[in-house]
Amino acid sequence: MIDNRESLNMAGAFVAAGLIGILGFVTWALVFAEVPDANQNALTLLIGILSANVGVVVGFFFGSSVTSKKQTETIDTLAKTANAAGAALTGDPSSIVLKEGQTATATATDTGTVIETKQETP
Repeated sequence: MIDNRESLNMAGAFVAAGLIGILGFVTWALVFAEVPDANQNALTLLIGILSANVGVVVGFFFGSSVTSKKQTETIDTLAKTANAAGAALTGDPSSIVLKEGQTATATATDTGTVIETKQETP
């Protein structure tokens, strides 16, 4: 199943590729094709508009949005870990008994929570 974010990234990639293709064609037409004098100003204006849009798309995919996406993914991972740890700790607290001088470390994994006890050395 494709995640909603992945489908948005795919759509954005197609839009970006389309804009770059159109910009390349219009630039080629201005440089190599013979454009009537009446259309030169419109073609130059179109190149400026397309260049600005390509800049916006590139800025979106490689600018602060990428950092924001990574931050969101990190927060999602931390939330899943916290939920797993919370679910493991809501069980019967008497099932974990520590003797004097022992410490315990709980680690949430994909398969469950691992609790390790350790005897502190004086």
